[in-house]
Amino acid sequence: ICLDLSLNALRIGRENFHKLLFIHADGTSPPFRENQMDIITCFEVLEHIPNYKSALKKMFNLLKGNGVLLISVPNYFDLFTLSLSIFVNHLRTLFGRKDQYLYISEKEKKYRGKVNQIYHRYDVHGERVHNFNPVNLKKGMISIGCRNPTISGIGVKPAPDRMIRYFVDNNDNAYQLWKLFNTFLSKLNYPSLFSSNIIGKAIRD
Repeated sequence: ICLDLSLNALRIGRENFHKLLFIHADGTSPPFRENQMDIITCFEVLEHIPNYKSALKKMFNLLKGNGVLLISVPNYFDLFTLSLSIFVNHLRTLFGRKDQYLYISEKEKKYRGKVNQIYHRYDVHGERVHNFNPVNLKKGMISIGCRNPTISGIGVKPAPDRMIRYFVDNNDNAYQLWKLFNTFLSKLNYPSLFSSNIIGKAIRD
């Protein structure tokens, strides 16, 4: 069963996944009785829901005994974002750019415009209203009744060459430095605190 507010997203789902049931409904008020589901997944959604704890509570209550709730959210502390927002801007300054942290190139403006067009096209509200990290996600899950939730992380993957060149405006020296730094990050065995995404798992008693 797939639940979504976007009619366009549901239409695309029905066209591509014929064996699934697609329901138009608000995930914060799911149209199901409690104690019905064996497993519920919620991937990259909670950060867009103002009252995310209420939504989590309703999802958790839908589970049967021993049912599993799986959550994935972007990690506000991830090393890739930190390297992008700090390291790249320092590279711009180091190689003669006067731009600082708030610099937005014309390429980036066009890219953001395309993303917004996609959001509007598919009736998707893309604004992030919560910044999660492994600590506050676990506290949020415990606060709604999840006992001993487990939190894990997904590591940083090396950024594609085209993406690296895009953010350093094709400056060859900056490109080589960030490529080396990004490869180094991807091979680190660091804790979930610094992973790019956080996975939360809870089992209902």
